[in-house]
Amino acid sequence: MGTKISWATDVWNSIVGCSKISAGCKNCYAANLAKSARLQQFPQYREVKEWNGKIAFVPSQLTKPFKSKTPQLFFLSMSDPGHDNVKREWLDRMFAVMAIANQHQFLFLSKRPETVKAYIDELTADRLYEAAKYFWKEGEIPKRLWRSLEQLKDYFEKLEFPLKNLWIGTSVENQEVADRILDLRDTAAHIRFISCEPLLERVDLRKYLGICVGCQTCEFRGDHQIGKPMVDWIVCGGESAQKASDARPCHLDWLRSIVQQCQMAGVAVSVKQLGSNPIDSRMYIDGVAMTTFQVKVKDHTDVNEFPEELRWRQHPVF
Repeated sequence: MGTKISWATDVWNSIVGCSKISAGCKNCYAANLAKSARLQQFPQYREVKEWNGKIAFVPSQLTKPFKSKTPQLFFLSMSDPGHDNVKREWLDRMFAVMAIANQHQFLFLSKRPETVKAYIDELTADRLYEAAKYFWKEGEIPKRLWRSLEQLKDYFEKLEFPLKNLWIGTSVENQEVADRILDLRDTAAHIRFISCEPLLERVDLRKYLGICVGCQTCEFRGDHQIGKPMVDWIVCGGESAQKASDARPCHLDWLRSIVQQCQMAGVAVSVKQLGSNPIDSRMYIDGVAMTTFQVKVKDHTDVNEFPEELRWRQHPVF
């Protein structure tokens, strides 16, 4: 049990596999991990080794959340739930588990938020009840959760949407894909979040955070609130790699900018890591960095080694 991901407490990988669609995918940690000797001993990872869009459903992992009595923050770390090859019945079963295991929080992160939105728009309690029959077997469900099918049907009929323990997020690694946030905004979710990791350039999120981008009221500084943020939480970080030279650089000014924008908007922010190839600047002229240098840290995920202004590990209120 457990995970090294700083903003989750465990992983839940009842689906695995994906394919690359944008710049952030180039050095995908999940694609590399799936090929590792440690995971290749499991049939589901041998099935998706090529990371070419093949998705494998893993029934043995589906009811994992039922086994933990203490609340966890589960993250789907080895797939994209919005991928076109994720079958609807698989998602139905996962959503049924989440609805029953409501002491836990679940994070769904997708680079395909439009597909996630379309799925959630069509979701019904009846579908989840029918999906739950797939795994609802006496003797396999912990006694503390067990109820008859009649009781289970009644439970789902009283279910409220969106699920209060579901967080929906999308990845924004550069400005080009920032409009993914618009699909996220329109998705029914209790918590909406953005993952700016790996952060590949400076990203201006102000219009998505309800911040002015320059007007007479703020003397064209672009630093005052004019609307409600579209998201509740932002995670940011540089790219990690076993060899620092394999990681694309992350300028700490890019991370500082994300933190500052979140502070202006009152949005929770978490700096996950500096990345394996962090870069900082010494001298600026008119706000433009003129000299840069490699930042030396022993552990780019250790918040105690971050510059003080980047030591942010907030979570949204839920």
